[in-house]
Amino acid sequence: MRIAALFLTLLLGCQDGTRANLDVIDLNTATVKQLEALPGIGPKRARSIMASRNARGGHFDSVEQLLAIDGIGPDTLETIRPYVVVSP
Repeated sequence: MRIAALFLTLLLGCQDGTRANLDVIDLNTATVKQLEALPGIGPKRARSIMASRNARGGHFDSVEQLLAIDGIGPDTLETIRPYVVVSP
């Protein structure tokens, strides 16, 4: 599933018609602007990710913790998984 999501993102490009050209970002240090650049993550979800990170003391322990955020489900997680990491 993860490979299929990455393939589709690369093949079809981003929603705004540009091609996907994203660096991997660390969820523990990412800015709102960096989060907004992720496929399927707009301003509202980016702010929700930041709020969740702040509520956790500024630190995610795993990428899977994004599933606790309203609006981020398994499909969205699998779409952004190739582009995000969590630093120790």
